[in-house]
Amino acid sequence: MNPEFSEQREIHGIERNIRELHAAMDRAILACYSWDDLEPCHDFYPNDRRQTRYTILPEARREVLARLVGLNLEIAGKEK
Repeated sequence: MNPEFSEQREIHGIERNIRELHAAMDRAILACYSWDDLEPCHDFYPNDRRQTRYTILPEARREVLARLVGLNLEIAGKEK
């Protein structure tokens, strides 16, 4: 967890439910790709625009994107 944004974890009600559902959906999608080895580590992280957002760990995000690019290249190679 990111201690810098601890006050943003103090959420209640629907916001908490939405974040829990978001995290569950991300884990389900990773499982669909058989990428259970990735731990998304949902929390508040700054993005490239220096905005703080509830999202996956930046390292996990880079790994997901790298795997998606690899998968895209693999599928494109089969289509030739």
